[in-house]
Amino acid sequence: MVLNTTNGPMEVPKGTSERVINTSGLLEPPAMQYLDEEPEIAFVLPAGDWCAMVDGDAMPLVAWAVLDTGEMYGVTIGEAGSIDVNEKASDLDGFAGYTKTEGGLA
Repeated sequence: MVLNTTNGPMEVPKGTSERVINTSGLLEPPAMQYLDEEPEIAFVLPAGDWCAMVDGDAMPLVAWAVLDTGEMYGVTIGEAGSIDVNEKASDLDGFAGYTKTEGGLA
């Protein structure tokens, strides 16, 4: 086997090298971790019969946002009927959790 080294190509019998051979695997996950990037939305799923409980009231969710880290959060209708999948229902004042309703609002 020929290894390309800083001193040029060197012949090394296969299986006898104690050298660490760098491959492109060093540049791919899990070896490479992106520590400075914010999680991104990977999927947006329908919310079905799920609601966010806010101050004792059930606010219907319009979607679930799934991040590339696996975290999920609910999305509600915002002011003036807008939908922003970057706005978490859990960030609303008075948020108490999510609940599933049976065939409509609780």
